[in-house]
Amino acid sequence: MKDYKKKYRYIMPILKEEIENLTRIFGQNEKYAKLLQIIEESPEYSPPTQKELLKRLQLKRQTLMHLLYDLFTEFGYSIVDDGAYLVSKSKVVIIVKMKDESRELVVKGLQTIPRIGEEFNIYFYGAFCRVSDVNHILTGGVHQIFIHLEDRPFDYSKYLS
Repeated sequence: MKDYKKKYRYIMPILKEEIENLTRIFGQNEKYAKLLQIIEESPEYSPPTQKELLKRLQLKRQTLMHLLYDLFTEFGYSIVDDGAYLVSKSKVVIIVKMKDESRELVVKGLQTIPRIGEEFNIYFYGAFCRVSDVNHILTGGVHQIFIHLEDRPFDYSKYLS
């Protein structure tokens, strides 16, 4: 297991973050039930340690790592099935880069996601911006959308005619 994706510190935070979907998909699977229960019982931002899992599951380290990697890869294959991965909410964050600082706005009710190159006027910041990048992240059943805006001089000439 030389691949970094097969290491505990890579796999466990992902399994902890995705525990809700993992439990829904594999909770009845005898192979993973106890492992998922231990992960779910651990504090929100503190996944169980290897030592704790080895003790509670009564496994050898190599067997534990194979079990974790099997769960990790099976989850990756299972979420491609239609409706297997549930997204419980969406979060839109607008990141405005103005001169030497950046500001984040968490937005609710944004009907459409702007495309790269579109222009935004944020009146309360006194900034006219252009969309420089849009990133989407799916994690823990949450769809996060990051819209990056860059401050730029306003060109009035295209509006005057």
